[in-house]
Amino acid sequence: MYSSESIAAAEQSDVAIKLAGAQQIKDITTIVFMNLMLLVPIAWPGLVLFGFRWALLKKATSSARAAVLWSCTFVHEVLCFILFASSSASDETIGLLPNYYYAWGYAIGIGLSAIALLELMYRSSAAK
Repeated sequence: MYSSESIAAAEQSDVAIKLAGAQQIKDITTIVFMNLMLLVPIAWPGLVLFGFRWALLKKATSSARAAVLWSCTFVHEVLCFILFASSSASDETIGLLPNYYYAWGYAIGIGLSAIALLELMYRSSAAK
């Protein structure tokens, strides 16, 4: 059995849940605008991560799971940002928008995941 203290420590804050919701909304928007690009195998890890990240919207997600998901999200967002930021204006447009819009979207994702990781670290250090 778990004590009430260990269960409370495993619960996410309202801020963490709101950050996860914002990240999912950002990803849904990206998915809609990327359109058929999502059929390409390079997009599949992001889609899998998107599916796993729905668990972050629940209050009872463990800190360890949240840390893994937010860390993977941060790395994914950085790599995708580099990919789209390095494309030039003459490169072929992916999906429905010019590529620099995707770079901006992934920059927002970097910020959201960095804030979520910082919030998670703050809560874990405050709990000690």
